[in-house]
Amino acid sequence: LYNASAPVQNASQYRPILQDVLPDMFESLQECYLNAPSRMTQEHIRKRVLRVLRAWNGWYIFQEEYLQGLQATFLRGRIDPSGAVKVMDDLPSDSAVLEYKRKLEKMNIAEIENECKKRGVSRKGTHSDMTTRLLTVQTYINH
Repeated sequence: LYNASAPVQNASQYRPILQDVLPDMFESLQECYLNAPSRMTQEHIRKRVLRVLRAWNGWYIFQEEYLQGLQATFLRGRIDPSGAVKVMDDLPSDSAVLEYKRKLEKMNIAEIENECKKRGVSRKGTHSDMTTRLLTVQTYINH
């Protein structure tokens, strides 16, 4: 990634390809992190992943909003499909999250996929799955 802006033929093609797959990779990294056999292993994984994100931020490889989405994905807890939306419904005092939720609910599938792409969030699953992930990221950023 560091050399993606190098004046070498086709070097710039790596960044958009990686940008497209990184959200799903961070979903997998998050699972590895949560399922690590010990707290020491978890801490080791956490430090390494956050170090990479800080480097990318310092190199201005990706937009800050995209990197925040990757970080939020990695550090969030498990999303319970039956309870995740309920958790989001329980945040009426956070007007920014509530307003964002209303905005997402009005989006069609193409618009929400685009929002996920922009914010570093996996585009797998249904409209509801993507909305839940985006709201989790927004909540993480606001708190």
